[in-house]
Amino acid sequence: MKRIFGVLAIGAALAAASIPACAQPGGNGSVSAQASQTSTPFEFRVGVSWANGPDIQNDGKITAGVEYDFSNPVNGGGTLSVSADWIQVDYFVPVVTPTFIFAGTQTESTVPVLLNYKFYSSGPTSRFFGGVGVGAFLGNFGGFGYTGFVGYQFSHNWDVNVRYLGDAGSATSGFARLNNVWSANVGVRF
Repeated sequence: MKRIFGVLAIGAALAAASIPACAQPGGNGSVSAQASQTSTPFEFRVGVSWANGPDIQNDGKITAGVEYDFSNPVNGGGTLSVSADWIQVDYFVPVVTPTFIFAGTQTESTVPVLLNYKFYSSGPTSRFFGGVGVGAFLGNFGGFGYTGFVGYQFSHNWDVNVRYLGDAGSATSGFARLNNVWSANVGVRF
């Protein structure tokens, strides 16, 4: 729970830092030339994720995701986005033989689909961003989900980000329960 509040506090601090005006007026009252340098709304990201929970084997797994921003606040501000990430989770399962019981592993996939509020600091190309979101885990681990994320956009097309995905204790597959997932990603916009 303390981690959740930590992620939300970082997100709130980034939101407060990104409150400047959304448009810089030029000499004739028009939007400045910076506004024409925008990123594309689609992002594909790939990274490594670490899942946590009872009976979850916490090892790094490849993850991939897509995100669509409904607008692009060039000079700071917020927008809504929708995201989906494919995550693999290994968990321990009991294996019973005639002579003994041991723990095997099984791999399952889940896809959290989330509606996010995403905010950007000022800057047309290099800028910080962060956000929070809610949605659902689809696939083998189903249930309510939420997220918090922060990142840095290096150019119009490239960024790095760290994401936290939580499930409010409802994402289960058999007897295994997924508590949360951390991921570190590199994203490209197209």
